[in-house]
Amino acid sequence: AFSGACIVAGLLWGYSDTSDKSLKAEHYALIQNMAERFKKINGSLICRELLDSRAKLSKTVDNGSGPEANERTTEYYRARPCLSIIEDAVLLTCKTLSIPDETE
Repeated sequence: AFSGACIVAGLLWGYSDTSDKSLKAEHYALIQNMAERFKKINGSLICRELLDSRAKLSKTVDNGSGPEANERTTEYYRARPCLSIIEDAVLLTCKTLSIPDETE
């Protein structure tokens, strides 16, 4: 999800003149700022860490009990944080683009 936000930022504010180091630094700073904001909301950029931290809050999803996969039930998918994390990335991208959040 965060990678997608970075792709959007690159498409909108990326640079093609690779000889201009200031453009690269400016874009890098934008991505780093977005990464820090995403980590502040979710605690990490790493999918496994995101899933583990949220799984600890759920009795349905256990990512660390062993090699056996959890049964893929409606409750299992309802407890997965993926949609919420994707929403966070989309909202972050909208805020970066200065698009109003209609949920607020």
